[in-house]
Amino acid sequence: MKKRIVLATIFIVMIIFLIFGCSYSPVDVENYEYKPPEKTQVVSADGVIVGEMYNQNRTYVKLEEMPDDLINGIIAVEDSRFYEHHGYDPIGIGRALLANIRKGEITEGASTITQQLARNLFDEISTEQTIFRKINEALTARQLEKKYTKDQILEMYLNEIYLGSGTYGVQEASKEFFGKDVSELSLPESAMIAGLPQAPSAYAPDSNYELAKKRQETVLDRMATAGYITEEEARSAKNEEVVIIDSESLESSKNKQGYSAYINQVILEYQNHLQKKYPNKEISKEQTKELIENDGLTIHTTINSKMQNLALASLNEELKSSVLQNHVTGSFVTVDSASGAILAYYGGNTDIDMAKIPRQPGSAIKPLIYSMALEENIITANSLILDEPTNFNGYNPKNVGDNYQGYITIREAIVNSANIPAVKILNTLGVKKTIDFINNEFGITSIKEEDYTLTTALGGMSYGISPLEMANAYGVFANGGVKNEVYYIDHITDSNDNIIYNREYSQVNTRQVISPNTATEIKQVLIDVVNRGTGKSAKTPYSTGGKTGTTDENKDLWFVGFTGSITTAVWIGDTENKATNGRSDYSARVYGNYITRSLEENLIATEQLVKTGNNPTINISVLSPAAQENVDTNNILESQIVNILIPENQETYFNSVRISVVEVDKDTGKLFVAGKCPEISKEERYYLMGQEPVELCDKLHLINRIEDFFNGIGNGNKTPAE
Repeated sequence: MKKRIVLATIFIVMIIFLIFGCSYSPVDVENYEYKPPEKTQVVSADGVIVGEMYNQNRTYVKLEEMPDDLINGIIAVEDSRFYEHHGYDPIGIGRALLANIRKGEITEGASTITQQLARNLFDEISTEQTIFRKINEALTARQLEKKYTKDQILEMYLNEIYLGSGTYGVQEASKEFFGKDVSELSLPESAMIAGLPQAPSAYAPDSNYELAKKRQETVLDRMATAGYITEEEARSAKNEEVVIIDSESLESSKNKQGYSAYINQVILEYQNHLQKKYPNKEISKEQTKELIENDGLTIHTTINSKMQNLALASLNEELKSSVLQNHVTGSFVTVDSASGAILAYYGGNTDIDMAKIPRQPGSAIKPLIYSMALEENIITANSLILDEPTNFNGYNPKNVGDNYQGYITIREAIVNSANIPAVKILNTLGVKKTIDFINNEFGITSIKEEDYTLTTALGGMSYGISPLEMANAYGVFANGGVKNEVYYIDHITDSNDNIIYNREYSQVNTRQVISPNTATEIKQVLIDVVNRGTGKSAKTPYSTGGKTGTTDENKDLWFVGFTGSITTAVWIGDTENKATNGRSDYSARVYGNYITRSLEENLIATEQLVKTGNNPTINISVLSPAAQENVDTNNILESQIVNILIPENQETYFNSVRISVVEVDKDTGKLFVAGKCPEISKEERYYLMGQEPVELCDKLHLINRIEDFFNGIGNGNKTPAE
């Protein structure tokens, strides 16, 4: 009965072929243009492939790049009459039909290479094992052969076929199983890949090596029978060991480790570009991904893979070597503030991109506040401010350890991260005005209504600031007050190397947000922070500035700094806002190690950099701010004087209020002369520098001498005459 069914089927097939001939195709082959869905590669600025995006893992290669052994092996085992038939093979069909008759059921399909290609290219052709599918397949194959040459069809086929382990095409299969380009395959390796199309999963050499080996030997026998190789070559190839790459040694992800968060930013930037290009059409992130995954693009990015690896290594070393809790992670962002290009970007070891998640910044926010005060000419870096316990209408901030220094300069307040001065400055400027300034000028977008309070001076915010925005904000100080919009993509090329997107500097949002003078002044202060303040662990061989930040219970550990124009934010913390058991110098140490190694490997240009030097400090006495407004310069009191620490190179700034302590004769007000003026007449007096007496005391002091004489006799001392 079954045989009759098969014979009837054969008859029907023949009738259909006679009726339709070869002029019909279920798909429009004539107007079809072949464009393989190629994977997109994401390439670093230094030429390293850091990620791939695809629906099908395929890299298209030309037929001439494939070894003859692979091509011949495929033909020998899949379609030995490939160069003789015209899409479908009547002899092959007849052979398969006879086999089906003998078995009483359809078990062989007799699909040629062209038929298999038709099935892969067109969704209209199903994969069901039915006679109607075979008819559609054969007719479409005939039309393909009319449109394309045999070599074109073979090239398409070898790039389209699924070959197991998530690979499409012979190039990716070569990479997956042997770790080499298809052009480098040996005869045994070529034969093993040629055996895969029949049953890719069953013959996959990385999971079913024994079956793959048997299939390889079958291919080699077919190649010898067809005359592509000799019997001796076949035997030798069978005996040759084939080394399969351990899949665990390969990246399990489409992206290199540590790059997923960055590549997500790349997608978002391209989405933004497409949205600007097509303003009347709403383009989603998923649509953008779909376009990227099928277009075979090469996305040339700004990231430097060497810097990324050094930053990641420095961060991981710190996380492992310190006393931090196991749940702690970290993130970093490096931006070239001169252009806005992102050079390194890491979101942490969880699925959450902590590089763009706002976290409370702690004291790292203080330079943003002080910069506004400088812009408003309310202070300079050398202005004096009183660091003492202060009540701000019920708000009582404290310094770390309840240590207060009295009058200090703004510079020293930042260097030592004193809290009271920062709150005072914010209070003087006005909360709303200052917070708006930080938002509008520095681009801090995570500010909430609840953040318009004095607590923001110490980083106590509802959400906080992301490492990405913090790095770009500090870049303003490193870049002369100019803020550049950050970007991730340099340019994009299509599969034919045509540039389809180019990031011109004219497209970058560049704006002068603070004056060059303010930027320079804050920059110099932040260099002092690293040289001798809370950021000492961030020191590098070249002049480096920055600021630490720590939040309550050490939940967030920050360092944000710059070396030249290269600006980096390092954050260490927990995604669930738990305590870390650490200090902000951990983040500073990550920065110092990372940038030092980058300098050693010449990844940061040093031509314009200054070697880290020693700027010694001195203690001087000056008039207090209150005394400066109303002082009798002829009668300066000790209570009107404060002692402060300043860098030696800032001495001249204080000349107008600097105090000299001079020993004078209290009767004449002239300089005390030891041995001539009696000790009882000696007195310390305070003068503004430059107003000290210069004349020596010339008083005879006769009465004092007579008194001294008689006092000496009364005490039993001999007179000089004796």
